[in-house]
Amino acid sequence: MKKIKILLSVFFVTITMSLVAQCYDCPDLPSPIEYPRYWEDPDGISYELNEIDVFVKTGTWICYEDLGDGQRRTLFETLIDCAPPIEYYARDDSKKEDIILFPNPVQDELTVKHPFNSCQIFIQDVQGKVLFNSIKKEREVKINTAQLAPGIYFLSINADSKIFHSNFIVQ
Repeated sequence: MKKIKILLSVFFVTITMSLVAQCYDCPDLPSPIEYPRYWEDPDGISYELNEIDVFVKTGTWICYEDLGDGQRRTLFETLIDCAPPIEYYARDDSKKEDIILFPNPVQDELTVKHPFNSCQIFIQDVQGKVLFNSIKKEREVKINTAQLAPGIYFLSINADSKIFHSNFIVQ
């Protein structure tokens, strides 16, 4: 559980650092610097080049030189995705009884057993479309799957500030 979170965080930091390094070390930029250089964020707000350590807005960032008299020269543009690292929680494999789905494969009715007093259950198809979303207070929930086309589906349970994932097959 912690390995996934740490790896995603390290990946995000590495990507962010490499993007920042790329912007400061662009070999194609004119040298020496003749004019002040700036970043323009996706909202059109300008920052001095050395003010930006980490990109905090998603969208197109523009690096430019201010030539004076309202003139500027765009040096390059870069698309930044600042989505935060995603935290995934999985059940502890030593407690396989935490969440049970049966039968799997299923035809008409899926039974979900879980240890939570209250939870939110989602079912998504392989395209990510949410097909079922319900808050349940029962520890055993029966879900009608007769209307689902044959295929693989993903079930997520949101409870106790954690998200548990599983999948099932509809025949």
